[in-house]
Amino acid sequence: MISISSLHHVAVCVTDIERSKRFYGEVLGLKEIPRPAFPFAGAWYEMADGRQFHLIVHEQPRTLRGTRDIDLRDGHFALGVADFDRAVAHLRAAGVE
Repeated sequence: MISISSLHHVAVCVTDIERSKRFYGEVLGLKEIPRPAFPFAGAWYEMADGRQFHLIVHEQPRTLRGTRDIDLRDGHFALGVADFDRAVAHLRAAGVE
């Protein structure tokens, strides 16, 4: 049996890398780190606990169900925040609905 010690990273497909980098880097304040020279665009970020978050550019991203429609049961990731109301105010001030 394999002994898993931690989650290393989460990867999310995006279509607009510059827009995504503005959101994750500037709005959320994630620290961008170097990534290998893959044959596709993307960006890597490091969280405070050392885990990583990867953006991968894909022209036609789909949910796990094979569609672009959002469903509350789709796979997703969640970020914890220290103060929910403050986080919501920050996102709204940045123009995030």
